[in-house]
Amino acid sequence: MERYKAGSHTLRLVATRELVDRRRRGSHDSVAMLPQTRWAVTVDRVAVEAVFASRPEAWTAGVAEADRLDHLAVLDPDG
Repeated sequence: MERYKAGSHTLRLVATRELVDRRRRGSHDSVAMLPQTRWAVTVDRVAVEAVFASRPEAWTAGVAEADRLDHLAVLDPDG
């Protein structure tokens, strides 16, 4: 997990691997996973509802969400 500040907000980027297939064969588990890493992002511990193919895409989405939250705070300071 990587943690950054975007103004007053905390961004967390997490690299994940998506589970494709899990099967039990006799006494063994078989798990097939996508070879690509996917990235998830949270802003102030709230997940951005998307998964990204690259770290820069996740970072950009996190910063955009932080900007959106700041804009809403200006429009409605009481909240």
